[in-house]
Amino acid sequence: MESNWQKFVLLGEENVSVRKPVWESWNRSKQFGVSHEENKDLLFINKQEMEERVQANRTLLNVSSPIINDLYGKLKGGGYQITLTDVDGYFLKILADRKVEALSGKIGTSVGVRWLEKDVGTTGLTIALNTHSAMVTSGAEHFCVMLWNWDCAAAPIIVDNKFLGVLNICRITRGGDGLEEHLSLAVSTANSISQRIKIEYMQMKERTMLDLLSLSETKKGSPGILAFNNQLGLVYCNEAATEFVEHLKRERTASDLLLTDPNQLMNSKAFHTKDQKNAHFVFNDSKNEFYIELKECKSGEELTSTLLFVHPKSKSAGNVAYKEASPILSSFPTKEEGFKKTLKNAVKVAKSDNCFLLQGESGTGKDFMARSIHKESGRGNQPFIAINCSALPRELISSELFGHSPGAFTGANRNGSPGKLEAANGGTLFLDEIGDMPIELQGVLLRTLEEKQITRIGSTKSIPVDVRFIAATHKNLKELVKSGEFREDLYYRLSVFTISLPSLRERMVDLEEIVNSIGLDIFKKAGRPSISFTPQAIKRLQNYHWKGNLRELRNFLERAALLHDGDIIDIQHIGNYLDLTQTDTSLDDKELLLTVLDQTLGNRAKAARELGISRAALYRKLERYGL
Repeated sequence: MESNWQKFVLLGEENVSVRKPVWESWNRSKQFGVSHEENKDLLFINKQEMEERVQANRTLLNVSSPIINDLYGKLKGGGYQITLTDVDGYFLKILADRKVEALSGKIGTSVGVRWLEKDVGTTGLTIALNTHSAMVTSGAEHFCVMLWNWDCAAAPIIVDNKFLGVLNICRITRGGDGLEEHLSLAVSTANSISQRIKIEYMQMKERTMLDLLSLSETKKGSPGILAFNNQLGLVYCNEAATEFVEHLKRERTASDLLLTDPNQLMNSKAFHTKDQKNAHFVFNDSKNEFYIELKECKSGEELTSTLLFVHPKSKSAGNVAYKEASPILSSFPTKEEGFKKTLKNAVKVAKSDNCFLLQGESGTGKDFMARSIHKESGRGNQPFIAINCSALPRELISSELFGHSPGAFTGANRNGSPGKLEAANGGTLFLDEIGDMPIELQGVLLRTLEEKQITRIGSTKSIPVDVRFIAATHKNLKELVKSGEFREDLYYRLSVFTISLPSLRERMVDLEEIVNSIGLDIFKKAGRPSISFTPQAIKRLQNYHWKGNLRELRNFLERAALLHDGDIIDIQHIGNYLDLTQTDTSLDDKELLLTVLDQTLGNRAKAARELGISRAALYRKLERYGL
């Protein structure tokens, strides 16, 4: 290697036998004019600049420090130096043995110093910074002679395709021995840091969404919401804010700030008529105007989230017009185009007084959809009354719906009682499990729908009612019509607009967002920190059958909220709150075996008992699947 180095560096020969990444770095080092003999003055930032850089990399430092400290404790005394650099090559953290501190001082490694190819030439660290890939260099592979005493193994820290910095493990050279193991150590440590940061990012997003949930409840008139995390930038943008965002991306003075700092965005030249934390945004064409409210959320003294509420300016009224974000779209987040189209049509129909028929398995959220339709309509501030047609005895449904006059029947209230229809006057009546309504009452309900008036049991007086009807069932009403169990004319009257709610099993592409959405409310009510799910845990949940749909998912999250001690749920925790062995029919035999082994922490005797098979049968399965 020294011979090749002399040919290239001293004699200028290009055709030398070295690894391609090293040869390319040597070339760049030459072009930068790096001296191969002595260390020139390195770029060193001042204290204020260093503090700003530490603040900008706070998450990276907080997460990596315990991991690096633990690694250093294991390597201490072996002639090692561990460094952490940011994306620009500045050292943020350095740990070194005493025996190598003198050497470190000679080559200029110090917190606040920049360490790029243009500064020190070829090293594992400088190549990793340049290529964002792991690299190990040794001895004369380094461009500068002063670095020949070192082996350098560096690995990038990358989270969600974002390059954050480089972990570098240096040691006094061992003549090329054990370089693969040296590189593996750096890569595995960098990967551990990346995974921990990813989990930290998930928790940051959860905290921001909790802030959003608690604050947006007071902003009923806000059509658009942008949520910024103090460390991550923009983490949430609802559909109602997309028009504002699209205009913003075309605005030169503001587009670069969209994904970074909302406070700088508010101070850009695109805004005017500022009032403390509020501003009026006018685009260059003067045709599109928005009113912006900025709200900051803190944990103690620390700023955690910044929320922007976006209101389009009404061109006719001249004042800010508040248009409420769609309850239907926000309550049923989905990436599935067919369901998304159904929901958008539901938003349109909800504005009218037409009937809705909701169909779907038990637990798919029919009651939740009914409430969302009610909120979406012009009746949102009026009563929403629900009645479960399958939960009441046949003889009581009529009284519950229509009410009764004094003394109408034995046990009746002496003063009489209004029914659900009267209670819902001006609002919405939700008839859950309409398929179980007795046939004799269906005709009376149809007459109420058409005449918009009711008569209490035991009375002859008609009472006018203004009610919007939403019906729901898990049964096939068309089949009930054919069998004579449901009136055809009532079916067509109720099914002006039908929504078929897919089962949770059919919404696996949305599962992670559904878990996060439902979890926000559950964890908040439980008075505990939010729980994040690892990608492996989400995948295991996606493989589960979910016979009970959203109701079963909610029960799972409620148990986790009460019983889980940590803030992260991984794949091995799922079985603590979900009976995978009883109901997960979607898992194949091998997956089920792995699930139970995870759940029993590898205890084979217990796993055999959980599966209901002998230990010998379990061993045969393990052998069959090569486990």
